[in-house]
Amino acid sequence: MRPNRGVELTADAGFQRRIRRLVALSAVALGLMMWFAARDGAQWWVLTLIGVGWILMPTFLALSLSNPGMRYFLIIPATTVSLGLIAMTMATEDTNRVGWMLMTLGVLSGGTFGIWFWYRWVPVPRMFDDPFGWPRLALIAVHLGLILCGFGTLILTG
Repeated sequence: MRPNRGVELTADAGFQRRIRRLVALSAVALGLMMWFAARDGAQWWVLTLIGVGWILMPTFLALSLSNPGMRYFLIIPATTVSLGLIAMTMATEDTNRVGWMLMTLGVLSGGTFGIWFWYRWVPVPRMFDDPFGWPRLALIAVHLGLILCGFGTLILTG
């Protein structure tokens, strides 16, 4: 274990490219989550939670390009979206529940990885220290895979 800070909260040029991709990906993915939630009859407060995340996630990511400390604020949209998705999973009683559950697990895993790797509230083992190394990319693939499987399930069952 290394108690270093990592590049996630710095202006590292390589990591800045990842942040730029995350701005676009989060805007699209959260917009799709909002659309699916509206399609599936989400209550206004659930749409508000997901909508706040949809606005704040890409906004904080974009602002963090010039001020990496803004990345600490990502916990706000991650929390609102997670709560909205948990509510959708609990409120859905048909076959769509599997899709919402997969999407929720994907978002929760991403939030957990953010707390672990970006904020380093828990020590990061050496094998996961490199944000571009295959062990970390494998975990990111799990995070994205769960979300994409959730989208796919909602498309097939909707």
